[in-house]
Amino acid sequence: MTQAGGREIGFFDYALVAGIGAFVLLKLPFVLPRFSDGNAYLYMAKLAADGAIPYRDFFFASPPGLLYLFALAGLIFGFSWRVFSFFPIFLSAVDAILIFLLARRLFSSAGGVVAALLYLFSFVTLATSDFYSGVHSAVTLALAGLFLQQRGRAGASGFLYAAAALVKLYAGVLLAAAMAAAALERRWREVGRLLAGGALIALLVVGVFWRLAGEAFFADVVLNHLAKTAGIPKGRIAWFFVQHDAVLAAAVFLPLLLRRWPPR
Repeated sequence: MTQAGGREIGFFDYALVAGIGAFVLLKLPFVLPRFSDGNAYLYMAKLAADGAIPYRDFFFASPPGLLYLFALAGLIFGFSWRVFSFFPIFLSAVDAILIFLLARRLFSSAGGVVAALLYLFSFVTLATSDFYSGVHSAVTLALAGLFLQQRGRAGASGFLYAAAALVKLYAGVLLAAAMAAAALERRWREVGRLLAGGALIALLVVGVFWRLAGEAFFADVVLNHLAKTAGIPKGRIAWFFVQHDAVLAAAVFLPLLLRRWPPR
């Protein structure tokens, strides 16, 4: 055992580091140019870094968070597929650490390692971490929000949940779910802080881009999706992940299990 920050570092901490290392080594040979939406995001991030305004100067069908995260990264590390191909790998490793910390608090260090490694080596993570898309940034922000909520930092948590929604609009359901869960347990102060933290960044960003781009902002981000025709049936997508990630799909029922299995 060794000490770090007043806490002993033991077997399960080393197991987590070893698992993350194995994941990174497994993914490195696949850092190659890919035909994906990420190339369009990278191009538009370069436009934004050069001063163009999304929605006003070019069409963009998502909130602006992803473009400006990519623009910042590009200004620091360069706008190259090589640079951005490492982002999903890095963010997945961060996700694993956050999952470990969340599960360790609920169960144990062993449970935390199992949860983190199931996530890293699941089909969906291995299959999608070859592509730099907004989903990885949104997931990391949402997990960080859950981490802070678990530690009583509801205002900062709401801020991060909303930041995830400003990367990918569908992540907004996570803030709603966090508020609903707190409301069901009558933690009204937490509900208010989650709402205030989320509204702080959401209203600021929406206000700025409404001012810069006008109605085109709302048309691109919201109305464009409402006008889409039906794509792949949702039932087919759900069954695909049940087939390939049955263990992760079963985690949907974890909240019901927790009511009978209180954490120790």
